[in-house]
Amino acid sequence: VVGALPVVTSLPVATFPDSGGVTLAPVVCAQWRPEQGGTASHTDILVGDRVPAAARSVPLAQADGDGPAVDSVAVPPGRSVFVRS
Repeated sequence: VVGALPVVTSLPVATFPDSGGVTLAPVVCAQWRPEQGGTASHTDILVGDRVPAAARSVPLAQADGDGPAVDSVAVPPGRSVFVRS
């Protein structure tokens, strides 16, 4: 069935923007929560103007202020984080 579809060698992108938008919110928070019973989980990505007041963040060596690198990380007590990039 897939083999019967026509081959497309170009995409109509004339109406696409030249580049993606940049959010004005400098803080990104990720939250992962397992469901009861451990059969599923939920991940939330939140953006905002500042780090939540209750969060104690640790500055990172790569911090570059307004640059593209991550400047700090906040991990709640009793939790851990595995990050790979």
